[in-house]
Amino acid sequence: MPAYTDPVRAAEILADYDLTIAAWDAQMDPLRTAKWRIYDTGFGLMVFAGLFTLAALRFRLWEPSSLHRASSPSSKSTYLLLTVAVWLSFATALAQDFANDHHRELVHLLDDGAERGLAVFLHFLLIFCGLSVLFKLLVLKKVNLPVILAQWDELHPEASWLFTGIYGIWAALLLLAAGLLAFTGKWAGLPLAFGAYLVLCQRAIRLSSNRSL
Repeated sequence: MPAYTDPVRAAEILADYDLTIAAWDAQMDPLRTAKWRIYDTGFGLMVFAGLFTLAALRFRLWEPSSLHRASSPSSKSTYLLLTVAVWLSFATALAQDFANDHHRELVHLLDDGAERGLAVFLHFLLIFCGLSVLFKLLVLKKVNLPVILAQWDELHPEASWLFTGIYGIWAALLLLAAGLLAFTGKWAGLPLAFGAYLVLCQRAIRLSSNRSL
């Protein structure tokens, strides 16, 4: 499928560097076909299938009682490495998404606002990554992994409900964002899905640390 209804006119607009970004968008948008929307939908289906298969193998979803046995990573080092990997892969995914937009000629070649924003975001991302690892190290001092995700503190039920509400909403928002990004062909949906799993692990670890007090 061609990317444009009129490839000749699109080439002329792409070569006109005197156009403002707004004028460039106004002329290019009507020429675009559904090619990349179809591509992104197919890519999203592949991502969803891959994540579902991975989750099914990891948590043995074909067994009715498997969800009650779902657990965190088996060691502290694996848990921390997975945390760092998710943060760094999120940055890599954003960079790849920006590169795809330029490759598909969806943004003006001279429009580097997204890249400059990414550079600033990366600094904050590294800070958040460091704080996340530090927080996990503090909590993990009182906990031996693995812990089941269905962890519940019978001695402090109010804390269990509080953490379940906070971390449950957090994980749900990450999964919603992951789904929306995946079905629009964005690579950033992948690390967000794994981030939701880490959030559920964090809830279980917090409750487990409370029980050790």
